[in-house]
Amino acid sequence: FVPDVTPYENMKLRMLNGAHSLIAYASVVAGHEYVRDAMADPALAALADRQMRVVARTLGPLRDIDLDTYRADLLARFANPEIAHQTRQIAMDGTEKLPQRIFEPAVEAMAACDDPAPYAFATAAWMRYCLGVDDRGAEYPLNDPRADELHAAVQQAGRGAGALCQALMALPGLFPETLRDGAFRAAVTVRLEAMLNDGMSTAIRNEA
Repeated sequence: FVPDVTPYENMKLRMLNGAHSLIAYASVVAGHEYVRDAMADPALAALADRQMRVVARTLGPLRDIDLDTYRADLLARFANPEIAHQTRQIAMDGTEKLPQRIFEPAVEAMAACDDPAPYAFATAAWMRYCLGVDDRGAEYPLNDPRADELHAAVQQAGRGAGALCQALMALPGLFPETLRDGAFRAAVTVRLEAMLNDGMSTAIRNEA
């Protein structure tokens, strides 16, 4: 028992769930059905590892927790071939999950002048996912409580990275103000453009 569970909750949300979200959105677009399939891609596994390493820097010391061991345990769990965890299931409800998993630690990282790239890549992967069609042309439902708003934003923006990023960042109450302009938005746009132009698998390899 601890007097305050919040730091441990943040550890789980940011390291486990944040990496899960990165894997899920990139995987749905790239065509990986399960997390174990995604982890069989060395480049995507490396990005999941990077995500956890960077987000761990937003966490303070936790009693009886070694974050490196926790990260290694999570990566092993994700890669376990006996666990069939569908990426489309993890990708559901992104507008409710991403603020805690990606955006809040991104704000803290930017304030500390830390590397925004992992958060920007995860955000761009979600934006690419919001198009509702994978790189092979197969359509999928977004399964999000704000799906109608997401569809409207995508239709308004078209497939240009800058316009798409602007439209999704403008959704009310989703992105913190400090992420909507400047360096973070630019980092997201660059990665989203690569995903749109080169395909998700190539973008993953180039990022890793």
